Amino acid sequence: LSLDVYYETSTRVRIRITDASSARYEVPQYALPRATVSVASASQDYSVSVQQNPFGIAVVRKLDGLALFNSSSDGRSF
Repeated sequence: LSLDVYYETSTRVRIRITDASSARYEVPQYALPRATVSVASASQDYSVSVQQNPFGIAVVRKLDGLALFNSSSDGRSF
């Protein structure tokens, strides 16, 4: 797997997981416009943690510790 984490703004993170050994189709930007960011945010209102084995990702709001996304535990939050 290949994991890319983009800290786009203080309130938005973009996580992309792809197969590192195979090419994949991605919808072109002109066909499905997405927000683009040229410089990563210097500070975030969230933290991102990655667990290696078993693989998991968690995004937690710093203000109150609320898990916004968590695939790392048995109590999954989406």
